[in-house]
Amino acid sequence: MEMLDVYAELLAAGNDPSERFSGVHAHFLACGPCAQDLEGLLSALTGPDPSQPDPP
Repeated sequence: MEMLDVYAELLAAGNDPSERFSGVHAHFLACGPCAQDLEGLLSALTGPDPSQPDPP
């Protein structure tokens, strides 16, 4: 998906891109693999989620 990096960077900066990119937002809700890619990219941009335990 071409917009993945743009969407992730906006989220990481504290913005809500769902209104501006409503079609992309809908796609992430419907497509598990793309949603996982978004989570991974966000983690890379912002660091690990402190609510998740460290992997063994």
